[in-house]
Amino acid sequence: MYDFLTENALYVVLLIVLVIWFGIYTYLYKLEGKLKHLEELSKKQGDPS
Repeated sequence: MYDFLTENALYVVLLIVLVIWFGIYTYLYKLEGKLKHLEELSKKQGDPS
């Protein structure tokens, strides 16, 4: 296992970066859904903003 990590360090770094970007995308997607839900609630309550 150690040999694989040392010989393919670039792929390991790329995999870690890909996982981080996927996590950021997922977080923003869920946040956007929650924001949309709050906007709909404020429109139903007749909030002028």
